[in-house]
Amino acid sequence: PEDDDEWYPLSERQTQFPNFALPTTTRPAINSAPQYLVSSSRSYSPTGSEQFSDQEDVEFNNFVDVMRPEPTREELNRTALDYFLHHGHSEVVHTFCKEMGIPLPEKEIREMNERNEIRNLICEGKIEEAIARLPAVVMEDEAVHFAVHKQHIIEMIRNEQAQEPVEYFRTHLMKDGKRPNDERMEVIEGIFTLMVFADDDSEFHVYLEQRERELTAKVVNSALLGQMGQSRSSKVDLLAKSLAWARNEVSQKHGQQKVTTTVQWADDMFKTEYNINDLVEKALRHSPLDDTADLC
Repeated sequence: PEDDDEWYPLSERQTQFPNFALPTTTRPAINSAPQYLVSSSRSYSPTGSEQFSDQEDVEFNNFVDVMRPEPTREELNRTALDYFLHHGHSEVVHTFCKEMGIPLPEKEIREMNERNEIRNLICEGKIEEAIARLPAVVMEDEAVHFAVHKQHIIEMIRNEQAQEPVEYFRTHLMKDGKRPNDERMEVIEGIFTLMVFADDDSEFHVYLEQRERELTAKVVNSALLGQMGQSRSSKVDLLAKSLAWARNEVSQKHGQQKVTTTVQWADDMFKTEYNINDLVEKALRHSPLDDTADLC
């Protein structure tokens, strides 16, 4: 039978999105469990069995979910709530649940509040207090270990301590007397430069900005989520990465006359409502293709 999807026929769907820490399809990345589509009729398996149905074919359903996402209101609400919980927006969570008529996720809110307490300590420069609150298993993560101890060195330099930062570096960041790798050592050297050149015009002054604390807090927050068995990135972040990856793939294959951001491209493409034929024609004018199969 002919495909009714001019934009992306089922017969041409041969390439999955890359795995950004969640299953490789859009719908399962939103749902907590696979959602099967209702099959209108039975189909035949490669072995000829009449009992085979596309409803039982997980791979087939995954492809359909990717290309025809059409998320429900419940799924969109759950995805937005996941974003607020992930980033610790406690006040927004309560307001959002009330406005949308969603039951408050008490367990997730408690975990979020615990993470927020540690995050606030880091953002206030109270690194030793934050370390005392962190589970030992989280501090064993190399990225967390470096980020937290590096931030404590920054705070000591901010407080105009002279010898303590050097001793702290030797104690906590020199494993078995060995220096960190070149990339991390370059960061440490830049931080120690602040002991000599701490004026605002110094290129290393960025380490003293509040943003550096926030970046450290973000690393810790992601690690705490991972330790709890949750994704280190929110579902919105993962879907955004999928969109950016897909757009980059198309751009590399077919090129563009001018470089635009994903947001600019989406605004230009969808600022007016189109039917499917108009949308295909507009897309082809924007990025000419030899065949729509090239979108795979």
